[in-house]
Amino acid sequence: MPLQNSVNVTKDDAIVLRDFNDVVATVINEAQFAILQGRTPKSVIKTRPGKGKKTFSYVPHGYVTSVLNKAFGFNWDWEILPQENGQMFLVLPQIMGPDRYNEGKDCQWRPGSILVHGRLTIRLVNPKDLTCLLATITKTATGEKEIIRGMTWGGLVKSAESDALKKAATRLGIAIDLYWQDDDADYIPAAEPPANKAEFIVRLGKELGITVQDALKMLGKSGLPDLEPAEDWVRLRELVKGKKNG
Repeated sequence: MPLQNSVNVTKDDAIVLRDFNDVVATVINEAQFAILQGRTPKSVIKTRPGKGKKTFSYVPHGYVTSVLNKAFGFNWDWEILPQENGQMFLVLPQIMGPDRYNEGKDCQWRPGSILVHGRLTIRLVNPKDLTCLLATITKTATGEKEIIRGMTWGGLVKSAESDALKKAATRLGIAIDLYWQDDDADYIPAAEPPANKAEFIVRLGKELGITVQDALKMLGKSGLPDLEPAEDWVRLRELVKGKKNG
């Protein structure tokens, strides 16, 4: 139902209507505005663990794509932009400290995450003449995916691309209600992996809530001698998170 035709307009609705009439009406129509600014359905909201044992909310890639299609009738594009090195993604390094990882030698680098930069383009046309372009809106954003042992480069880039699209879409209002209390969630560094097997075992129950047997089974390891504390911890953390969200 159009905002101005609502019989019972709440204070919040009145503010939204004012913003639409004063600003947004010059760019998109009211139906599109309502779709973009609508509250995110609980059925599509997923959760993930965050800093300080908090839980953060997010929406899957498919929901964002669906909302864009509904609002703009498939008249939008998403593209990955080349990085400074000319590649379509950038590999960010992770510092390996001298004391914990390299037996007192100089710091070394290893791949830490994949970074993707993308651009969302919206084309607004005259509904009575689809060949008449009224305006073009572009939003850019960066997505990142932590490198996990066992994932292909294609899978890592796909995850980072999905993250970038969702961030660009929030700048149009899609699922923006989930980010009011989650501003810094994506910029919180992950906890440092265990330095040795003893620390690995101690942190299993405290941080991941699983036993050593559970961990070995999830990692496909035959026993403790096969564990690689730093690399297996990162992989195990993602597996546990996926299991909880699944």
